[in-house]
Amino acid sequence: MVHEQKKGWQRRRRRGPLPTVGRALLSRIRRFTSAPNSPRIANQASPGASPAPPRGEGTPDVLTTMEPPAVLEDRPIDSDIWVRHRQHIVMIMTVWLLVSLIIIVGPSLIPRHWSGHLPSWTSSISTRIIGVILLLFLTLATVAFAIARNSDIRLAVFGSTPELKASGYQKAIGAAIAVLVALIAVFGVLITVESNVRNTNNQLSAQEEAQLNERFQAAAGMLGDTQSAAVRAAGITALAAIADDWVARAHLDPEKAMLRRDQCIRTIEAYLKTPLPLDDTDGDEATHSPEWEQERAVRQVAYKVINDHLWSALELCDSGTLSDQEFPTCAVEPRSGNNWGDHPFDFSHSYLPEATFDHAIFWPADSIDFSSAQFYGDSSFRDARFWSSNPWVYAHAYVVGTSFSHAQFWGSSDFGNSEFYGETSFYETNFWGATNFGATFRLDTSFVSAEFHGPADFSSTFQRVDFSGAQFYDEVEIGSSFHDDSGFVLSEFHGKADFSHSRFECCLFATFSSAQFYDDAVFSSTGFLVDADFSDVKFRDGTPATTGLRDAAELHTPGVGNRAGWLGAGVTIDVGTNESGQKCRLVNDTGNDVLIPDISLVCE
Repeated sequence: MVHEQKKGWQRRRRRGPLPTVGRALLSRIRRFTSAPNSPRIANQASPGASPAPPRGEGTPDVLTTMEPPAVLEDRPIDSDIWVRHRQHIVMIMTVWLLVSLIIIVGPSLIPRHWSGHLPSWTSSISTRIIGVILLLFLTLATVAFAIARNSDIRLAVFGSTPELKASGYQKAIGAAIAVLVALIAVFGVLITVESNVRNTNNQLSAQEEAQLNERFQAAAGMLGDTQSAAVRAAGITALAAIADDWVARAHLDPEKAMLRRDQCIRTIEAYLKTPLPLDDTDGDEATHSPEWEQERAVRQVAYKVINDHLWSALELCDSGTLSDQEFPTCAVEPRSGNNWGDHPFDFSHSYLPEATFDHAIFWPADSIDFSSAQFYGDSSFRDARFWSSNPWVYAHAYVVGTSFSHAQFWGSSDFGNSEFYGETSFYETNFWGATNFGATFRLDTSFVSAEFHGPADFSSTFQRVDFSGAQFYDEVEIGSSFHDDSGFVLSEFHGKADFSHSRFECCLFATFSSAQFYDDAVFSSTGFLVDADFSDVKFRDGTPATTGLRDAAELHTPGVGNRAGWLGAGVTIDVGTNESGQKCRLVNDTGNDVLIPDISLVCE
């Protein structure tokens, strides 16, 4: 018997819950549609059996007096499903209830300074209505489930006769309407309270906005004070505070808050575009007039305000992490708590004495423009991160001296037509996009260990320049004029390296010692007017300089011309050793310029 029951239970489980529900519903329908006085038994009489004697004729009704077997107990609908999924059903109902309450009541409980970080739909009326509907459905579903789950509740509500059932239906409908009315009343109270709170907040908001506008006018007026540098500096600080106060109101009107914040930033940028006071020190760079020094101090305040509103990279940050094209994991948040990095900074045509943006992270700015800016004194962008989807523009700038050591440039960079009058450093700087260095460098310049991950153009004029250890991972054009010593020691060119029309003119030497060219190297129309060192250089496919340099000098770039590279009178190029271990050189011992392919290799 137990074995048969187990097999029956397994068959029911294999059929799934829906057939079980169907059979249970059919069984209930038969019971409720049968005669009111018919005994509730599970098994019907077999065909051909004699009918039971009618009641009331003295024949005892055995079926009404005997205890029903345990197997004939009135099992509730879906009892198997309830037993197996009871915890899941309760969990779903609980979560549904919590979600409904959070949607209805939650926005009213959120503090104002937190609500600005949430989407606007969380506090809308439509969202509240959805919450009420969900709660209503949950209530009705709970009542319906309770009625279907327990036969006693079902009989108590609907009864066993048509009259009682009709009365039960009316009671159920009345209860549902009462619940709905109660929910609507609660919702109306919430709407009223929220409307009152919103009206109060709007009144306060209007007053606060008027105060911020008055403060902005006063701060902007302070920048025009020509008598006191301290007043101008205080105006810059006041503008930054007003911008922060607008950001604090972003939960009320995000678009207006960002617009007013950018207005404060643009006012500071506009001040930096005003010319510096005349310097009457007869061009002496070591000393400046008192007015010039005071104005320099004011602009230092502007730099500090901007730096305090940008993310910054730590000094001891892992260089391996920072070399990746990802946001630095070791960066720290802005000191002010508000990030201006998404503002498209415009420093074009600005006058920036001793500008300092060390460790600043311009992220996620759409553009950064320093074009035609004038940098006086030593400027510094050490460890800065320029994270811009549009070109970082430094074109036509006038720079006395600057350092971009360890800086990172994401996106393209444009230094075209800039003039660098002081020492310039790009030591271990990374350029991840296309780079244009069509600039003039009038003093020492360092690109030592710099990395260029995109195409680079160096149609530049250099005095003394050092590219030792630089890595070029894409094509590079170096059609430059080198007026002093130049070095490419241990540099690696993974893409095409085009030195066409370059001129090495002065003063002691140009060295490419131990450089590696993994792709084509082009030295057509390249002129060497000073001695050069190509020892231990490897050209494409490991070709040594003894033959590789001559081939590179004959490799022409389309549209450039057909002239090969050449040596000036009396110039010697060291090309390393041959297979026999002899040191070889290309020597122009004539009094005229000679093409490199026409010069015999001298080995000894």
